[in-house]
Amino acid sequence: MAGRAGRQVLMMMDELHASPSPSSSSPSSRSSSREPVNAFLALAAEEDDLSSSSSSSSSPSPSATPRAPVVSDAKREEDIDEILAELGVELTERAGASPREPSPFDIDRRALDPSVELKRIFGADVAREVEQQQGGGVAEAELAGASRRVRRLAARGRIVRQALRPGILVKPRSSWPAFSTPGLVLRATGVTAGEGKRMYEMVASDWYEEAEEMYEEAQSTYDPRNVMGVLQLHPWHGGSLLAMADLHRSTGDGAYADELVERFIYAMERGWPPAGTLFGSNVFVPFAGYNKLLFVGMMRHVQVLGRRGLHRTALECLKLLYSMNEEDPVGVLACIDFYALRASAHAWLRSMSRSVTQASTMPNIVYSLALASVLERRQGDVGVEEEGITDDEMVKALMMHPAALVRMQEKLGDLDVRLVEWGEVLATPFFAESTGRLANNPTLRKLIDIFVERSHVLWKSPHVQGCMLRAAERVVSLVNASEEMQRESLPMGLSILEWQSVGAGAFPEGAEDAYVHLKVSDFSDAVAAINPEELQAMQGGEDDAEELMMAMAAEMAAGAAGGGRAAPDDLGDAGPLAAFLRTLLPWVHAGVAPTSGDEDDSDDQGA
Repeated sequence: MAGRAGRQVLMMMDELHASPSPSSSSPSSRSSSREPVNAFLALAAEEDDLSSSSSSSSSPSPSATPRAPVVSDAKREEDIDEILAELGVELTERAGASPREPSPFDIDRRALDPSVELKRIFGADVAREVEQQQGGGVAEAELAGASRRVRRLAARGRIVRQALRPGILVKPRSSWPAFSTPGLVLRATGVTAGEGKRMYEMVASDWYEEAEEMYEEAQSTYDPRNVMGVLQLHPWHGGSLLAMADLHRSTGDGAYADELVERFIYAMERGWPPAGTLFGSNVFVPFAGYNKLLFVGMMRHVQVLGRRGLHRTALECLKLLYSMNEEDPVGVLACIDFYALRASAHAWLRSMSRSVTQASTMPNIVYSLALASVLERRQGDVGVEEEGITDDEMVKALMMHPAALVRMQEKLGDLDVRLVEWGEVLATPFFAESTGRLANNPTLRKLIDIFVERSHVLWKSPHVQGCMLRAAERVVSLVNASEEMQRESLPMGLSILEWQSVGAGAFPEGAEDAYVHLKVSDFSDAVAAINPEELQAMQGGEDDAEELMMAMAAEMAAGAAGGGRAAPDDLGDAGPLAAFLRTLLPWVHAGVAPTSGDEDDSDDQGA
């Protein structure tokens, strides 16, 4: 139903448009037929009882005023609801309905803009300078083959391209290709059974279907030039943008890889429904078809924001991604704690863990809650006498998932960060035997590996290590104690065995891997770069390897920009080196390529 205020305005408009009787000749009626009617001013005048003070003036007969057709309230409300349903807009307040309870995943639209956090961290001047650097003029690739006069005019700034419409998640750069029609459009397709959420699906346009066929053929050749050719013809094709972003990152060009990811996000956002439609709890985007590309690209965008230090914006994007599909097909809950800690959103992290049932037992969440408590105490006024206290949250995390501590210390040990004092604690049966139980628990093992790979940088400070060591020593000291003593000493009056049962009950042994489609490498900032020494060994000469690497980088930069031409050199003439490069191409698992849990499939195909 439309709101009460809307119905009052519509009724007042009918009353104002209705013609008075011919016998009426009051000054107020004559003046009303002369001046334009404003329903909102008339409604305000009626509420303030000011209608009696209207001035008199001469006017033509009011019979000339046309009579508007009378429409019933029920018909008006039905028409409004149909329009809102087509737009996918949900009214936040309906007549007779109580307001919805706030959720931790409510979206702050302003926080989705990276420039807002950039201004908050570095100031408006730095943010403005970054925008100017990203703006620039006409791209060099677009001037390829242009006459000398055109180049001269472009250098003087006399040639100005039409600016792209700004988005919510990404501000377009002036060097990007022109954008005409979205290739993928997110449209409402129905409602879900039970909860009644509105479902959305990415629908491809004709030109995108054509580009997708070309992209699939280019994938089968494992030749980067073919993918660049697709991007030359269709510079806003999503799969090609993500594939070339991966390839640029593997060759060390991280800046241009980030720009390609931003172009992908901009292309997806241009096909979204009206602003604000997706920023609610009544939305469901299934992980199927072209929708998969949206989820994968959004996770890449989150990684780009994290590398730039914009963790608050990354957190908001993850909230948006999870609100689209609470089944969490891309592992948002497996990494959202990292960005919450980076953004100092400790209170939000606690609220989220209470609202999402499965999150309260996930190893990364329980350990991050403990770390949040340590960081908050560290930021406050901590006296010397309080430095030795142990955190109950840390003790709970160690008892529920002791294997996560062992894996974390192994990772930090590889980085020469681990303290010497950990040897005796980790040698106890309670911790030493915990990793062996992960062999029959692939889901828990995957979550712990993702947690360690994503968040180990937060746990390497001496202060955090000291707090975790004291908590581990407290657990070890109570392992052989009586159950009664454990209940008296441990949080919530539970014994160690009971706390272990909480973690084991959430992730039972022998169950199938619920996150088999996730890869640990997708949550890491480490890049699998092509090693020039390996290229030299295969090619037989350092100069040839470096020249080939430079040729590939130049060719990709010219082709992926949407203008210019690819280099004429054929990588197929490089012999075994070309075959080696093709096995490393990233789009084997990018975009809509076949998704397989076995990471060795790409090697088998390229052999």
